[in-house]
Parts: sequence; C-alpha cells; structure tokens
Amino acid sequence: MKRGIALAIVVVLGLASTAACGAESPAPREAPKSSTVYITKSGKKYHRDGCRSLAKSKIAISREEAKKQGYTPCSVCKPDGAVKP
Repeated sequence: MKRGIALAIVVVLGLASTAACGAESPAPREAPKSSTVYITKSGKKYHRDGCRSLAKSKIAISREEAKKQGYTPCSVCKPDGAVKP
C-alpha cells in the first residue's frame, strides 16, 4: 500500500514538474511526401514502405501514378497523413 501511494506521489510530482517547465507533447508532424509509394498485386490502396499490408507483395510506384490509376491511401500506414515524431 505504501508503495502505491509513493508511486502516485512520484507520478503527480513528475507531471507537475513537466507542466511547470512548459513541456508539451510534440504536435504530430506532416508525413514526408516521398514520391515513391507501394501497391500490391490485388489491393486498391497505396502504402508506405514497411506497412503491414505489404506482407505478400510490394510493387514500387510513384504517388502520382498510383493516384492516376485510382489507388487511394492506406488507412493503416497513412502515406499522405500526419505521423507521430
């Protein structure tokens, strides 16, 4: 019980000191707009390198060409969206 209380105090003090310093969580930054994205043989989405949806196939294509061919951005890797630092 004493450990739980001590831990709670440390957490509260840590949060208070962070707030006092004016430290804030960094805002999401814009994803790098690499001109190369990846599509799969059977999908309708384009992806960032490393997306879990690329496990079976991975075909490099320019972002512009992917859009021209009707591909849309993946909702998992968000190749056009903001990313956390």
